[in-house]
Amino acid sequence: MDKLEKIIEVIKFLEKNVWMVAIASVLLLVLPSASLSFLHINDFVKSYDKYIGIVFLISTILVVIDIFLRIWRGMVIKLKNIKDEQVCLDAIEHLDHGEKAILREFVIQGRNVIELPIGDPAVTGFIKRGILVQVIGLKQTMNGCVCTVEINEKIKNRITPAMIDLPEGEPSDSEKNNIMRSRPRYMEDWHYYY
Repeated sequence: MDKLEKIIEVIKFLEKNVWMVAIASVLLLVLPSASLSFLHINDFVKSYDKYIGIVFLISTILVVIDIFLRIWRGMVIKLKNIKDEQVCLDAIEHLDHGEKAILREFVIQGRNVIELPIGDPAVTGFIKRGILVQVIGLKQTMNGCVCTVEINEKIKNRITPAMIDLPEGEPSDSEKNNIMRSRPRYMEDWHYYY
């Protein structure tokens, strides 16, 4: 069992340090004899040059695979981010009245971060689709379970006043009254008046 554990440790070491192993093995193969003699490893290199060559080939292959996997993961993440952003943009193009009211709350309250009830289907839908991002975990209040959220930075600047039924510029008194009447019911219950 001890030998197996030692082999696993060596494999883990090589996996983490494959770059160093590749560089060390190539140096042992290409350094001139004078340099190897100065380091007192000339006899070692002569005795094990075939094994050092094999280690070099294997570690170089592992380095190439590592580079490929890093590039691949980066591309996958980038494509996922583009897809997620497109899903969010498509969603904000087709908002219902309740969803518009939630996004208007950020403007009404004049904040980047607000508290919303997690029990509201529109809120949970926004969080699942990535339109709203949870900043702080859930907390229990007298009015139920709430979460602190902000609008996703990727789409924040794409939301226009027209998308959320807000007038361009300063609203008139009647427009202000209409906006306040169309706020989510729980905002009145929570006594959020701004």
